[in-house]
Amino acid sequence: MFASNVDFIKHCLDYLSIPYEEPFTEIDYNQKIFIPLFKEALLECQKLVDFSGMRKELVIKLPAGSNYVFLDKDVKYLQAVIDYQTKTELPGYIYSQITSDFQEGPPTAYYFDDNSGKLYFNHRADKDYKYYVIYYKFDLTSDPHFILNEAPELLKVMFMGKLYLYVGEIDKWIGCVQYSQDLAKLQRGLEKQKEMVKTTIKINWNYTGWW
Repeated sequence: MFASNVDFIKHCLDYLSIPYEEPFTEIDYNQKIFIPLFKEALLECQKLVDFSGMRKELVIKLPAGSNYVFLDKDVKYLQAVIDYQTKTELPGYIYSQITSDFQEGPPTAYYFDDNSGKLYFNHRADKDYKYYVIYYKFDLTSDPHFILNEAPELLKVMFMGKLYLYVGEIDKWIGCVQYSQDLAKLQRGLEKQKEMVKTTIKINWNYTGWW
């Protein structure tokens, strides 16, 4: 629908008839005001909805003698950590259980530290282990961003709310916040339907690959 994030920003500005003022040029406004507000809107949308574009899947290797691997930063949450060989899902454990003196053995639980982006395991690996990891990650850099196509109305209302707040139109900002909550609720339902379709196909067609 939109070729770039800037095209979407211009579309919203035209819709609201927001002018540019001297001494700033259009480029100045984009870099200093509109793009930062757009990124705030992207983040708010992703806090409200687990978009399919946020979902990441990968195989990681935990080397022998180590109890953690670097996973990623800007992670919203981990959905699952699954042993590659046994296909069993590991439970999480709480932060207070982390110690500097980990026993060596097969890891049986994990903890993710979102500050460092490290995925910790409760034992130092007695050999190399591989795991499937599924997680959702915040994305503020894709261009064009996937939300432009997955939920353009939600992003538009969220961005408009940021613009209204910036220019001091509080009543309109409140209206956008309320409407965005309704749109986010609908979008969460759509995202759940996508997962249900994938699960149904996997069951009915006996699909054994990894999603």
